[in-house]
Amino acid sequence: MNRRLFHNSCRAAITIPILLATAIPASAQRIRGSDRERARNTGGVKSAFRDVVTDASHSTVTLKSDGKDAAFGTVISDDGWIITKASELPGAITCIIPGGRTVDAKIVGIAEEDDLALLKVDVKDLTPITWGDATKAQVGQWVATVGTTNVPVAVGVLSVGRRKIPGRSGKLGVALADADGHGAKVMQVLPDSPAEKAGVRVDDIITEINGTAVDNREALVTIVRKFPPGHEVSVTFRRGEKKMEITAKLAGGLGPEAREDAMNRMGGALSERNSNFPAVLQHDTVLTPAQCGGPLVTLDGKAIGINIARAGRVESYVLPADVILALLDDLKSGKRPPAPKPSTRPAGATTNPAEE
Repeated sequence: MNRRLFHNSCRAAITIPILLATAIPASAQRIRGSDRERARNTGGVKSAFRDVVTDASHSTVTLKSDGKDAAFGTVISDDGWIITKASELPGAITCIIPGGRTVDAKIVGIAEEDDLALLKVDVKDLTPITWGDATKAQVGQWVATVGTTNVPVAVGVLSVGRRKIPGRSGKLGVALADADGHGAKVMQVLPDSPAEKAGVRVDDIITEINGTAVDNREALVTIVRKFPPGHEVSVTFRRGEKKMEITAKLAGGLGPEAREDAMNRMGGALSERNSNFPAVLQHDTVLTPAQCGGPLVTLDGKAIGINIARAGRVESYVLPADVILALLDDLKSGKRPPAPKPSTRPAGATTNPAEE
C-alpha cells in the first residue's frame, strides 16, 4: 500500500465511526432496514468515504445497453479488459471510460454460473482495480460501493459471510392435469398469477412453451423450471378449436410468496438475476440493478469483489475477488464465449407442479 493510501485509510477508519455517530440522529440509529440505510447514506456520511473510493473510481466505468444505463464495469487491466454483471447487457454495449469518452465494448466471455461477463474495449492506459483479500472479509466491516466519481454510490456493512445462494424457478400460476392425447390441461388459474394476467383460462390445453412441445403436465413443469422469475415465456395453447399464443412474465412467488417478493422490492427494483450463485458475500446497501457490476471496497480502498445483484430491501450480493480472478484466464481464452442470444438460465430450484 502506498503511503498516501495508508494514511487515508487510517484516517477514514478513525473518522467514519465518529462522523456516523454525529451525522445520524439517535432515532435513525435505532431504525432497522432501509430507513437506517437511507439515513446512513446522506451526503455528509458519504463524503467521509471520499478518500476510500477515489482510487477505485478511476477503475470504474459506466456501461450502456442499447443506449440506456445498464451497469457499472470494473477495469481489470490497462489494455481494455473490463468485468461486469452479464445479465444486464442484452443489447449493443457502449462504455463511458474515465474522462467521459464513449467507446464500443464487446463481450468476450461469460461465466453463466456467476453472471460474470468479460468485456474488451479498444482503449489503452486504463487504470486497473486493486484487489483486496476477500477471504479475510469479516461480517460487520464497512464497505463502499464505488461509482465513477470520488463520492461513493452508497456505504454499508458486510452483513452475511460467504455462502451459496440457491436458485429459484419462475412460476406460471396454474394447476394442471394431463390432457387427452397431447399437452397439459389447465385445471385452475391462480389469482393474480402470470397466467391470469396473460389471459389463460381453465380448460385451455397448453401445447408449447417457447416453441418446445409440451406432451403432458410433467413436461410443462420441467420446461418452466428452467426459467428464473421475471423471465418472459411464450405459451401456446388450444381453446376449443382455436390455437392461441400469449406471453407471460414468470413470477417468483404466488400467494404468501408473492407478498414476500413485494416486500423485498420495497425501495426499488431488484436485479432480474438475483439468485443461483455458487459463492457471494452479502452487504446491507440498497443499490439499483444499474449500479451493479462495479467494485465494492473496504476502508483500505481495495476491492473485495464486484456487486453482482440487488436481491432485497437491504440485501446486495458481491462476487468475491478470488472467484473472479480464478475465472479470468478461461474468459480471456475464449473457452466461455457468449451465446448468440443469451436467455435461459436454469434456476435449479424445485417447485410444486400444482403451482407451476
